Amino acid sequence: MVKDWKRLLRPADPERILRGGAANLAGLILRTFSGLGVYLLIARAFSPAALGQYVLLAACITLPGGLSLLGLNHALSRFVQEQTGRGSAAGARAVYLRIRTQALLFSLAAAGLVFVNAGAVAEIFGRSAVTSGQVRFAALFIPLFALMTLNRGLLRAHHHSTAYAWFHFLPNLLCGLVLAAALLFFNPLGAAGLPIQAFAAGVGVSALISLWLVHHILPRKDGGRVNELPRMGTVLRVSIPLFLLYLMHTLFTDMEILLLGHWANDTAIATYSLALKIAAFSGFIHTSLSVPLVPKIAEKHFQGRLAELETMYNCTRRRMLNLTLVLGAALVLAAPLILHVFGKGFHGAWLPLALLVITQVIFAATGPVANYLTMTGHEKACTVILGSSLAGMVMLQLLLIPLLGILGAALAHLAGFAVQRLLLETYRRRITPGA
Repeated sequence: MVKDWKRLLRPADPERILRGGAANLAGLILRTFSGLGVYLLIARAFSPAALGQYVLLAACITLPGGLSLLGLNHALSRFVQEQTGRGSAAGARAVYLRIRTQALLFSLAAAGLVFVNAGAVAEIFGRSAVTSGQVRFAALFIPLFALMTLNRGLLRAHHHSTAYAWFHFLPNLLCGLVLAAALLFFNPLGAAGLPIQAFAAGVGVSALISLWLVHHILPRKDGGRVNELPRMGTVLRVSIPLFLLYLMHTLFTDMEILLLGHWANDTAIATYSLALKIAAFSGFIHTSLSVPLVPKIAEKHFQGRLAELETMYNCTRRRMLNLTLVLGAALVLAAPLILHVFGKGFHGAWLPLALLVITQVIFAATGPVANYLTMTGHEKACTVILGSSLAGMVMLQLLLIPLLGILGAALAHLAGFAVQRLLLETYRRRITPGA
């Protein structure tokens, strides 16, 4: 009995997944607290409507910037691990530079598209006060956001969990500092564009810091040979399933916000965004443990240690579920008090928040199953599953958001991801002996 308690309090962690997860968990907590701090600052210094406009404009940076990568930031883990496994640090650097060049081209094209069509983008937000000039300003920072996101992928591939964790919260932290300093020293309370300008500054500085870190991780000359670099077609075949997985998440975060911007007002957007931000606490365990786990999956599969891979994966997934259940229950109970801090206009966020927490429990129960399939060579099947479930998710959003508003968005979020995870886990069990 005593041994069981010791095992629970200090579980075996030979792969250092828990250690890497702890660093990432700290970054996630700081990101959410810094994000909530920015939300609170805008809601109190400006208005809930100003917070809604800020969320929409931030999505104009993060959504195109993330989508333009086509999953390259995730595929980077697999190909860097392959080069590292062959003992070629020079090969790892060459893979990174090739993928970074392609990613920058994609992000520049996305930025140009948003910039040219800024008027049409502003018109989509039919009931919002967002202007085309604000959209054009946001578009300028899309390539910097994409660069920062890609560099985070390299930090994860090299198991730099602490440095990776910094970039969870660094843009929000810098945004909050710039915003607080402007309000304190200049007091520009009438400047509606100030919040998004502060966020853009945070993204730009974070991108430069990430670039500096990457060039220290990958030395220019190491004496290794560069051979058998993957073609971009091969990289894209691996990145597309991960891109679809990212697209699923953005459809139920940034895209939900954009659709609410069309059918609802800025206050509704602010309320739902706050529910998303608070519910993210319950997903900390799943996300933080997935970051160090995914490169280990690629590493063990490349080495042919499949039994160890399955044991490691299932053990980590059970930990995810147990801890997420406890954290999610505590969060739902404490949510009314948390919402009260932001003001009376946000009490309607409680029920959507509870549904979003249930979604995070489903994530924890299945683990990073899409990453598992992609890192073990089943990217084609993963693409089919993700692509087919994507259509159903879009239909749910288009059906429920106009009818039920923020509650419809939360219901679409829960139902869509529940079906997706069930399909992915069913396929994983079918292909994995003894799963």
